[in-house]
Amino acid sequence: MFNRSWNRNHEEFWKTSLELNSEGLSNFQSELLDKIKELLNSNSIKFIENKSEHYDLDNSDRIVKMVNIILNDFPESQFWIYNDMAEYELNKIHHIYEEWGYLTPVELQEWYIKNVREILKI
Repeated sequence: MFNRSWNRNHEEFWKTSLELNSEGLSNFQSELLDKIKELLNSNSIKFIENKSEHYDLDNSDRIVKMVNIILNDFPESQFWIYNDMAEYELNKIHHIYEEWGYLTPVELQEWYIKNVREILKI
């Protein structure tokens, strides 16, 4: 699956998504965050959103943000959205979605949201 052509295509598809926007979030984070918040809001699921800063693991000169969403009625259920990946802990199910596991950011986001919907039954 991981060959030179796939790697080149992957880097091209992710390039713009990994750029930081004016809020200091990657475009990938901003898009996925919007989708998660829309899903939660449209299903009347209350949540708390927190943001923190840390050094990029791939570039210690760059500061990136991490977004954490905690569900009010289920504090053990959380979302984490990093500049290049995402994970969740929902109903005791933990899953990590890493950039290099998906050819495009859209593919990662679609699988993430699909699985969240299935776990939360929404």
